[in-house]
Amino acid sequence: MKNIIAIVALLAVGFTSEAQSKADYEKTVAKFQKYYNSHQMDSICYMCANPNDQPKTSHITKEQLDHFMSEFGELNAYKYVPADEPHEGVMLFQTDFRKSSHVMGISLNKDKKIEKIFFNVDDKPVDSLHR
Repeated sequence: MKNIIAIVALLAVGFTSEAQSKADYEKTVAKFQKYYNSHQMDSICYMCANPNDQPKTSHITKEQLDHFMSEFGELNAYKYVPADEPHEGVMLFQTDFRKSSHVMGISLNKDKKIEKIFFNVDDKPVDSLHR
Protein backbone atom coordinates (compact mmCIF):
# COMPACT_ATOMS: atom_id res chain seq x y z
CA MET A 1 0.00 0.00 0.00
CA LYS A 2 2.84 2.41 0.85
CA ASN A 3 4.40 1.69 -2.55
CA ILE A 4 1.15 2.62 -4.32
CA ILE A 5 0.90 5.88 -2.38
CA ALA A 6 4.53 6.71 -3.21
CA ILE A 7 3.96 6.02 -6.92
CA VAL A 8 0.80 8.13 -6.98
CA ALA A 9 2.63 10.95 -5.18
CA LEU A 10 5.51 10.81 -7.69
CA LEU A 11 3.09 10.86 -10.62
CA ALA A 12 1.25 13.85 -9.13
CA VAL A 13 4.53 15.74 -8.72
CA GLY A 14 5.44 14.91 -12.34
CA PHE A 15 2.14 16.21 -13.69
CA THR A 16 2.12 19.39 -11.63
CA SER A 17 5.70 20.24 -12.53
CA GLU A 18 4.73 20.57 -16.20
CA ALA A 19 1.76 22.85 -15.52
CA GLN A 20 2.61 26.52 -15.50
CA SER A 21 1.39 28.65 -12.63
CA LYS A 22 -0.36 31.99 -12.72
CA ALA A 23 2.90 33.51 -11.43
CA ASP A 24 4.78 32.02 -14.43
CA TYR A 25 2.30 33.65 -16.81
CA GLU A 26 2.42 36.99 -15.00
CA LYS A 27 6.21 36.98 -15.07
CA THR A 28 6.16 36.24 -18.81
CA VAL A 29 3.65 39.02 -19.51
CA ALA A 30 5.76 41.46 -17.46
CA LYS A 31 8.82 40.58 -19.56
CA PHE A 32 6.77 40.86 -22.75
CA GLN A 33 5.58 44.32 -21.67
CA LYS A 34 9.15 45.45 -21.00
CA TYR A 35 10.48 44.14 -24.32
CA TYR A 36 7.44 45.30 -26.32
CA ASN A 37 7.67 48.85 -24.98
CA SER A 38 11.42 48.88 -25.66
CA HIS A 39 11.06 47.47 -29.22
CA GLN A 40 13.37 44.58 -28.31
CA MET A 41 12.39 42.00 -30.93
CA ASP A 42 15.38 39.77 -30.17
CA SER A 43 14.28 39.48 -26.56
CA ILE A 44 10.70 38.70 -27.58
CA CYS A 45 12.03 36.02 -29.96
CA TYR A 46 14.05 34.51 -27.10
CA MET A 47 10.86 34.26 -25.02
CA CYS A 48 9.14 32.15 -27.70
CA ALA A 49 9.21 28.39 -28.09
CA ASN A 50 11.56 27.11 -30.75
CA PRO A 51 9.48 24.57 -32.71
CA ASN A 52 11.32 21.83 -34.62
CA ASP A 53 14.73 23.29 -33.76
CA GLN A 54 14.21 26.16 -36.20
CA PRO A 55 16.22 29.35 -35.72
CA LYS A 56 14.74 31.56 -33.01
CA THR A 57 11.69 33.24 -34.40
CA SER A 58 8.80 35.02 -32.80
CA HIS A 59 5.07 34.64 -33.18
CA ILE A 60 5.14 38.39 -33.66
CA THR A 61 7.16 39.83 -36.53
CA LYS A 62 8.90 43.20 -36.43
CA GLU A 63 6.28 44.54 -38.84
CA GLN A 64 3.47 43.37 -36.56
CA LEU A 65 5.19 44.90 -33.55
CA ASP A 66 5.51 48.21 -35.40
CA HIS A 67 1.83 47.95 -36.38
CA PHE A 68 0.78 47.20 -32.77
CA MET A 69 2.82 50.16 -31.56
CA SER A 70 1.26 52.55 -34.07
CA GLU A 71 -2.29 51.22 -33.50
CA PHE A 72 -2.26 50.60 -29.73
CA GLY A 73 0.71 52.52 -28.34
CA GLU A 74 2.74 51.33 -25.38
CA LEU A 75 1.48 48.56 -23.11
CA ASN A 76 0.79 50.44 -19.87
CA ALA A 77 -0.83 47.76 -17.71
CA TYR A 78 -2.17 44.23 -17.68
CA LYS A 79 -4.36 42.20 -15.35
CA TYR A 80 -4.94 38.47 -15.17
CA VAL A 81 -8.49 37.43 -16.11
CA PRO A 82 -9.53 34.49 -13.91
CA ALA A 83 -11.17 31.50 -15.55
CA ASP A 84 -12.54 28.24 -14.22
CA GLU A 85 -10.29 26.36 -16.60
CA PRO A 86 -7.88 27.71 -19.24
CA HIS A 87 -8.97 26.89 -22.79
CA GLU A 88 -6.23 24.80 -24.45
CA GLY A 89 -3.71 26.13 -21.93
CA VAL A 90 -4.34 29.77 -22.86
CA MET A 91 -4.42 32.27 -20.00
CA LEU A 92 -6.10 35.61 -20.57
CA PHE A 93 -5.00 39.08 -19.53
CA GLN A 94 -6.79 42.39 -19.86
CA THR A 95 -4.22 44.71 -21.45
CA ASP A 96 -4.37 48.48 -21.37
CA PHE A 97 -2.41 50.21 -24.08
CA ARG A 98 -2.00 53.95 -24.43
CA LYS A 99 -4.62 54.12 -27.21
CA SER A 100 -6.92 51.16 -26.47
CA SER A 101 -7.62 48.10 -24.31
CA HIS A 102 -7.66 44.47 -25.45
CA VAL A 103 -7.67 40.92 -24.17
CA MET A 104 -4.39 39.09 -24.68
CA GLY A 105 -4.25 35.30 -24.72
CA ILE A 106 -0.99 33.53 -24.04
CA SER A 107 0.12 29.92 -23.58
CA LEU A 108 3.43 28.64 -22.30
CA ASN A 109 5.15 25.33 -22.92
CA LYS A 110 6.82 23.19 -20.24
CA ASP A 111 9.98 25.31 -20.53
CA LYS A 112 7.95 28.48 -19.84
CA LYS A 113 8.43 29.68 -23.42
CA ILE A 114 5.59 31.36 -25.34
CA GLU A 115 3.78 28.91 -27.62
CA LYS A 116 0.82 31.12 -28.57
CA ILE A 117 0.08 34.79 -28.14
CA PHE A 118 -2.81 36.78 -29.54
CA PHE A 119 -4.67 40.00 -28.98
CA ASN A 120 -8.44 40.17 -29.24
CA VAL A 121 -9.34 43.23 -31.25
CA ASP A 122 -12.96 42.25 -31.89
CA ASP A 123 -14.21 43.64 -28.57
CA LYS A 124 -15.70 40.26 -27.65
CA PRO A 125 -16.53 39.80 -23.98
CA VAL A 126 -13.77 38.03 -22.09
CA ASP A 127 -16.07 35.14 -21.11
CA SER A 128 -16.68 34.23 -24.76
CA LEU A 129 -12.96 33.62 -25.29
CA HIS A 130 -12.98 30.73 -22.81
CA ARG A 131 -15.54 28.73 -24.76
